[in-house]
Amino acid sequence: MIDTIKSIFIFIITSLIVSSTALGQYCITDEVGKSNGNIHYKNGNITVPKIVRLSIHFILKDDGSGNFTIYDDGQGNTRLRGYDFAQEMVDITNDPAKQVAMNIPPNNTTPVLPRNIKFIIDGVYFHHNTSQYDFYTSNDAYTSHKVNTDSTLQVYFTVLTPNSTAGSGYASNIDEFNKNKYTEVALDYTRYSNFVNGTNTDPDYYSWIIHSIWHTFAHEIFHLLGLSHTVLYNGGTIYPISLNGDPDGCIDTPSPWEMINIYGFSNIPLYHPGKTPVCGWNTANVSGCSNNWMDYNSGTALTPCQLTKMHGFLEGGMQSYSGCAGTSNDIVITDLGHPKRTHFGKNITIKSNIPNVIPIKIIKTKCTKPQRIL
Repeated sequence: MIDTIKSIFIFIITSLIVSSTALGQYCITDEVGKSNGNIHYKNGNITVPKIVRLSIHFILKDDGSGNFTIYDDGQGNTRLRGYDFAQEMVDITNDPAKQVAMNIPPNNTTPVLPRNIKFIIDGVYFHHNTSQYDFYTSNDAYTSHKVNTDSTLQVYFTVLTPNSTAGSGYASNIDEFNKNKYTEVALDYTRYSNFVNGTNTDPDYYSWIIHSIWHTFAHEIFHLLGLSHTVLYNGGTIYPISLNGDPDGCIDTPSPWEMINIYGFSNIPLYHPGKTPVCGWNTANVSGCSNNWMDYNSGTALTPCQLTKMHGFLEGGMQSYSGCAGTSNDIVITDLGHPKRTHFGKNITIKSNIPNVIPIKIIKTKCTKPQRIL
């Protein structure tokens, strides 16, 4: 017997447990054609839901240690494999409750709109390569391990070590038409290991690690979908407060000049003292600090302009990454299991003699193709 499913995608779910790791945020983004924020973006239809496919990679040491693995968390906990960790990061990012109101300017009426962008795991991969293990090293994991680059965004979980370049997140570009779309997210695996092994058993500490990594995970993916930093240039370059403009090209996100000269936040904590009002990690609730997801903080607000940018990218040059819109071929599934987690096809045929090697649940969902609005 053969089960044929028309014009849909199927999503294979394995067991799901809590996950975690990483620290405060320092983000590096390679800029493309942006120096002063004066870029005009095509408008996207933010009312049409979109699905973005991710290929997630874990970089381990040559001996298979130092990170989440196929079988466990690297510490012997088989209920928290790399698959589970990756799924938890995606599930938290997709949570609609993360879309909150902007806190600047005071008493603003900036609409809080549904994001209507959902991320889904296309596949999870594990690579043993010590030379690529440290975050943002000279060895490029992307070049070695990229898969399906024309349809999935690549996410690499490396590890923050004393040998790493300072930072916790990197995004390759914010170019709508550049297909080299990947991000590297540093796991502070030492802190996670210390918690698991009882060195630090404070539940709040564990929650903080979780929050830090998924926030950075989403922040970097949003870069790939076209978003810039709100108060710094993308490479972390200081944006002068004397320059009245918007570093990210959005008038509904607060610029450094506005924060200092209009809103009167002259005493807010400065990440770069006297230069720009970047408040730093875990300051989204501090008076005068922006809670926008693309600032250097722990906030999760996204404005209508930012949503319009991302939807515009997914309806334009990045349409192939939008699961349903980028699907035109028929496929026949002959194997269910890792590393693939999701299958897209115009018509999908599932062979009935596939062995059920892992407990699975298949979700059949119809696709809606977005229309480009110019």
